[in-house]
Amino acid sequence: MDILTPLHDLTEWVIGPTMQHSHWWFHVVVHMSVVFVPLAFLTLFLALIGHLTGRLRRAIRQRSLSGHPLRYFYRHSRRAQILLLMMALASLPIFYASLELPKTIINEAINGENFPWIFVGYSFDKISFLLLLSFGYLAAVAGTGYAKFLINLWQGRLAERMTRRLRLKILRRWPARAAETGQAAMIPLLTQEVEPIGGFSGEAFVLPLQQAGTFFTILTFFFLQDPVLAAGALTLVPLQIYLIPRLQKRVNRLADVSP
Repeated sequence: MDILTPLHDLTEWVIGPTMQHSHWWFHVVVHMSVVFVPLAFLTLFLALIGHLTGRLRRAIRQRSLSGHPLRYFYRHSRRAQILLLMMALASLPIFYASLELPKTIINEAINGENFPWIFVGYSFDKISFLLLLSFGYLAAVAGTGYAKFLINLWQGRLAERMTRRLRLKILRRWPARAAETGQAAMIPLLTQEVEPIGGFSGEAFVLPLQQAGTFFTILTFFFLQDPVLAAGALTLVPLQIYLIPRLQKRVNRLADVSP
């Protein structure tokens, strides 16, 4: 009880000015939504990161990644993968600006009264400041879209190069096994099996970083605006993590059996 008392007081201090209610069930729901569920989610996330890191270290120690596709992709496309990762990281501040600028336009340019506004030695009145922020928002949205376009373009190029490399490698090694398997088995191998592997090489490293970066950027924006609202939104994430993969599996099974 001594451990939970400071946490209870902290929660009351956070939600006290905005949420006043006398029912006991309301306090229980708010404490679960704002404090305990986000802490549980953070604990599970850190435990998952630690588990994956431990598995990676053991695999590297045992050298069991020598034939892993990720190791092959990184060995033959190191520069392109690093470039994709840098592009994904560079797009996150622009994406955050596209979230922050609409709030600034409404609160500062439209409803604000502290004018003229000084920026880099230049003075802006209300209209010019509104135009400045509007063009900045337009540039942020265009920059985010252009960054996604470049990432997708480089992913496609990388996937095509890796697919070509895999096909040439198979063609070079195939004559030694042609007498056993025949040439007919080579065509579906080059067309149907190599293509998904080559496509996966373009997104193997950058897609997790891009998705995780987008998630944490939005989460950071939420917490900076309203910690209570952000904690409430974070409460739904474990439920989504539990339900969505299972629903997706059912959808995939129905798609496989449909004529």
